[in-house]
Amino acid sequence: MVLRVALLVLMTLVVKSRTEHWSHLSDMDNDTLSDCVEELKWRCPVLKVRLRRSSLVRCCRSMDDWYQDMAHVELPTDYLLPHDFDYIMKLTQCQDVYSCLSNVPLRSRIPRQTSVGRAVRQEIRLMSDEARLRFFNAVNRMKADRRDGMSRYDLFVTYHTSSRAPAAHFGASFLPWHREYLRQFEIALRSYDPQVSIPYWDSTLDQPLPNPAHSVLFSELFLGNAEGSLVTGPFRRWSTAFGEPVERHCGRSGSLFSIADVAYVLRQSTYDQLTFCVDPFFETVRIRGCLFKGGCDGRSFQMHGAVHEWVGGHMAIIPMSPNDPVFLLLHSFIDSVWELFRQSRQTPQQRESSYPPDASSCSDMHGANGQMLPFLLRNIDGLSNSYTDQFYVYDSLPSCSPRTPTCRSPYVFCDVRQYVCVSKVVPGGNCQGFEGTDICYHSTCVRGTCV
Repeated sequence: MVLRVALLVLMTLVVKSRTEHWSHLSDMDNDTLSDCVEELKWRCPVLKVRLRRSSLVRCCRSMDDWYQDMAHVELPTDYLLPHDFDYIMKLTQCQDVYSCLSNVPLRSRIPRQTSVGRAVRQEIRLMSDEARLRFFNAVNRMKADRRDGMSRYDLFVTYHTSSRAPAAHFGASFLPWHREYLRQFEIALRSYDPQVSIPYWDSTLDQPLPNPAHSVLFSELFLGNAEGSLVTGPFRRWSTAFGEPVERHCGRSGSLFSIADVAYVLRQSTYDQLTFCVDPFFETVRIRGCLFKGGCDGRSFQMHGAVHEWVGGHMAIIPMSPNDPVFLLLHSFIDSVWELFRQSRQTPQQRESSYPPDASSCSDMHGANGQMLPFLLRNIDGLSNSYTDQFYVYDSLPSCSPRTPTCRSPYVFCDVRQYVCVSKVVPGGNCQGFEGTDICYHSTCVRGTCV
């Protein structure tokens, strides 16, 4: 009890010392939508071609909403019931998988003495059918597990907002904040089945398709339908934490990751080059990245935000995006790319200490020692090697070559014209340009259609 009170006092002092700074940012950025859109186009002329005006308007609205709400920071105890607060604190403080699963109620029928180790996060189409179904089952159990009217899944939705997690977006702690978020979610998920992990969605597999919404990923076997309310797949008839049907509108705007995008990230030499105020690559398109610099190139509008925009529906709205489980898979992939960067570009010591100076962190809340609300961590703690030393590892990205012209999955094929792995397309889907390849799942590409 004494520890809990001390932690609350600490969080209160940290937040009070920074609220005024956020309020100043909100006032400074409260431009009219029209002015914001015009400045975006002036700073980044490529946006006139790459994005519709409606997408630019949504970008400006999201930015303005985020900064406005930052002026009213909430502590976890302002909105969490005591048992939910204690639950999050236990997830934050545990040091390894075993201690974490010992700290939270184990809802699985698997005996507690079952050997558990680090989760292995795979591309969802490379998982075995059994592993994939176990993941879906655990997520659905977490969604159905309600206490005082809120499900355990929805608990993780409630604090992905600017007032409750102000350092989650638009700054240097974007990557570490979401790393901690996924770690805690994965531990919570493993309380239902200790053998599961959060898979990742490598959308470079879908990006080459004539219509990525026809990918097998958006089918009954995987994530369900790509358009409208979810009526197929494992999450059919899901509602948001606020009671409305979860929706998607895939492909109406935005874009997916390309192989070149991943290569761009891996060419960077320091962590600060992956952060918003130095290079906004990871967080675009819904954000104001170009306004922080003299200009930008088209490649800055390919990554995280653009994929949210591509999925559409609730995924296109920052506070609502975790309502769609595709959020987890997208951020797992982003985290995997970051981990590839860490392993290839940094020493173990640099991985934990190479955080941008405060002047390059966008604000005090994103500074190295800023509070990673709602967690009892500093932002720099999210660089710890313990995440992959203790909690999870990543399976390699799908690839193929002349020597190995397969992609380890019946749902992905090797396009031997370029030796890249590409997702298969559902029957009835568009396969134009891929005639003569193995693009169609349980069907054949005939005159541009899988039949």
